[in-house]
Amino acid sequence: MLGLRATIFVGQGAPPGFYDEAVNGIKETIQDPFSDA
Repeated sequence: MLGLRATIFVGQGAPPGFYDEAVNGIKETIQDPFSDA
């Protein structure tokens, strides 16, 4: 959900650092389940 919102915000012209933060958040979300296993 957050990733989708981030994509929408970036499409509308988000602040320079916003996209990087969104990508990092998505990476953490993807890696979290694997770090548990």
